[in-house]
Amino acid sequence: MSARPAPPHPVTVRLLGPIEVAIGDRPLELGHARQRSVLAVLAVEANRVVSRAQLADRVWGDRAPASVTNLLYGYLGRLRALLEPTGGAVSIQRRTGGYRLAVEEDAVDLLRFRRLAARARAAGGGADAAGLWEQALAVWSGEPFSGAADGWLAGVRRRLADERRAAILDANEHLLDRGGHDALLGPLRELAAEHPYDERVAAQLATALHHCGRSAEALAVLARIRRRLATEFGLGAGPALRELERRILRERSPAAPAYSAAATAGAGARTTSAV
Repeated sequence: MSARPAPPHPVTVRLLGPIEVAIGDRPLELGHARQRSVLAVLAVEANRVVSRAQLADRVWGDRAPASVTNLLYGYLGRLRALLEPTGGAVSIQRRTGGYRLAVEEDAVDLLRFRRLAARARAAGGGADAAGLWEQALAVWSGEPFSGAADGWLAGVRRRLADERRAAILDANEHLLDRGGHDALLGPLRELAAEHPYDERVAAQLATALHHCGRSAEALAVLARIRRRLATEFGLGAGPALRELERRILRERSPAAPAYSAAATAGAGARTTSAV
């Protein structure tokens, strides 16, 4: 049988939002939530073999029915057929003991995000870093695995949310280093409202406010997180946060010195989550 011709448009596998395989802008029909979850588990482990037992556990957990093996075979068979329009750009291959999703890694949005974020971090303060951070964060289109069945993917979703926040904060450090305090005020206020116990977020917001000439508001941000940590967890603020507060108190003047990423990066060493 001759090979199916490659599609005329790029093929992408999307996990950072609704689970999709798209040819250009046209998403393929992938079936119901459980079937899409099978594809998502394979895509998270792109080009690596996932055993049948792992697939069943990650898709059904402890609620797997007695017929799980037959269901899995059925889902995989239907997914293979549904992926045929990609011309082999995305395919499910059977391997000893399991299955692998064969795909170019850059075609999977999750892997592309991680690659771009790694390149941005490697660029440090270089001129290319801003563009790389922008590209990395633009890959996201919503909540990861939206519409998937619950289970293992829910835990991966939480870890990915942490990865995205870390990338946002690293991108913020780069922008703050270049005087982008005004541009970050709005996004940082939103991030601080979503993560009221994150010392690094609070430090970045306080730094942006201080360098916009709003030192009193900056000190209020630091006082607020200090109270929250003490009240909710019986903790004091970390050393980076305390040093930032001392620095703002020393520098309360319109002519503040240039921002240094080191002043807030240390606050990320301890992020407290509500329990």
